[in-house]
Amino acid sequence: MRSISFVAGLCSIGLWWLFRRWRCGRGSRQFVLGILPAALLLLTVAIPPTVSNLLEAFRRIAEQGSGGLAVVAPFCIGIDRALWFGSLLFVVVMGTAGLLQIWPGPDQREPQTVPDAPPVGSRLRRWIVITSTLLVIPVAFLSHLTAAIPRLVMRVGALAGGGQLSPEATQQTSATLSNQIVLVTFAGLAFSSILAVCAIANLFAAQSRTALDSLARYSWAVLAGVGVWAVWSLVRLTTDINSFELALR
Repeated sequence: MRSISFVAGLCSIGLWWLFRRWRCGRGSRQFVLGILPAALLLLTVAIPPTVSNLLEAFRRIAEQGSGGLAVVAPFCIGIDRALWFGSLLFVVVMGTAGLLQIWPGPDQREPQTVPDAPPVGSRLRRWIVITSTLLVIPVAFLSHLTAAIPRLVMRVGALAGGGQLSPEATQQTSATLSNQIVLVTFAGLAFSSILAVCAIANLFAAQSRTALDSLARYSWAVLAGVGVWAVWSLVRLTTDINSFELALR
């Protein structure tokens, strides 16, 4: 949770910086596109540590030869809560960016005309921003894979009467989860690094009005798409967390 809160603080600073640059007439008002990679970090930064903790719990149970669902449940709920918290803050950050984007401000300036043939540097910034929005697809897939891990554990625990996992069931579950957890961990680290680079690149690319002001409609389409996905994820994760807590009573 601390890593997510830290990234949320960076997103706040990034939004303030983008807004300040626009108010000073030295940047574009496409805050949604400018802050998107940084906001996506909220969904990936906590994945590696939380899933690694779950794998370590299964290894301890396998070594001791006994254990139950109650042993691994806190780590499973921890994964879902981290994803839920990240998704909530993602909605808040992107919603704030959208509100700032439609807010006219007290000294709204006349929009600059975009030339028919923008400079090479402006075209490059434009493609950097457009390409960064495509990262939503792998991040959504990674979040789906991560959320599937606690669901698998819950199904195994439900099948093992009384929530007690036999050594065989624990070993089989650990083997099934190991590959998925390793994939999710390394993917989380890789995407977090890529998103950090893209976040910095987008903040600088957003300084170009020539590059981004023509992407207004595209930015609203992106906001609508990620908004629907993030809200759906919140609902799904809330259901999963409630189901897990109910199963442990």
